[in-house]
Amino acid sequence: MVWDWNGTLFDDFDLTARIAQRTLETMGVTGVTGEDIRARFRRPFSEFYAGLFGRPVSPQEYAFIRERYELEYELELDAITLQPDAHEAMDLLAARASQSLLSMAHDEQLQQRQRRQQGRAHGAPPPCPGGGPGGHGRHR
Repeated sequence: MVWDWNGTLFDDFDLTARIAQRTLETMGVTGVTGEDIRARFRRPFSEFYAGLFGRPVSPQEYAFIRERYELEYELELDAITLQPDAHEAMDLLAARASQSLLSMAHDEQLQQRQRRQQGRAHGAPPPCPGGGPGGHGRHR
């Protein structure tokens, strides 16, 4: 079983949208809603932001956006918990199948997030041991 961390087990869309909105406002782009963000979301992220800006984003602007996002995301991350049935679903499958975790986060960031969640809820999954950039790693 491959679990998707961002948006499935861990619903961080509202946090991501708020950070994007605040960042855009500091850069003079106002009036972007959460629905705008959801509708225009795509990869690569530079193209996503170009769509919100209405023009290409410079490398310096994109570096600022990424740095600000990562900082604010980490600061506000503890306000989000796993989906209500996430632990139960993972525990149900634990004896029946191997499980992997897929995330947009780098492995080190994902492991830190998992440890935070594990400390906050019984039955949380153990940190993901390995994988490569992009957060692909073995879950159980």
